[in-house]
Amino acid sequence: MIVVDASVAVKWLIAEEGAAAARALLAGDELLFVPSLAKVEVSGAVLRKHRAGMLDEDEVRGCIGLWNDLLSETVQVVAFEELIDRAVRIAIACAHPLTDCVYVAAADQLGAALITADAALQARCKKAHAAITLLVTAATPH
Repeated sequence: MIVVDASVAVKWLIAEEGAAAARALLAGDELLFVPSLAKVEVSGAVLRKHRAGMLDEDEVRGCIGLWNDLLSETVQVVAFEELIDRAVRIAIACAHPLTDCVYVAAADQLGAALITADAALQARCKKAHAAITLLVTAATPH
């Protein structure tokens, strides 16, 4: 089982650094999970790319359509409500933003690895959940 955060999930939709490694996770045999918060965070990242002039409206619609397909067919969603108490405890312990800690809480609750492209998240929260791996080193997750 693998939990991915929004920094990885957005790479499934947009060709950017790390996209090949992120897409390899989709092609793998591991069960993939995201907290329900990822629905908003990934869509928001796509819209930020649009506002920055990197995606046109049709590309945005395509990305959001693919994201919705992945959520209904490939990626399991863990309800945010199940994670909030644990995420708050982790955020306090790690002095890290709550939204990032929701992903850590999901991995912790599931007993799964968390794969992220966010080095700060990995560095700060590994004391709360040791199985946090940076995407670039995640070719063969445990």
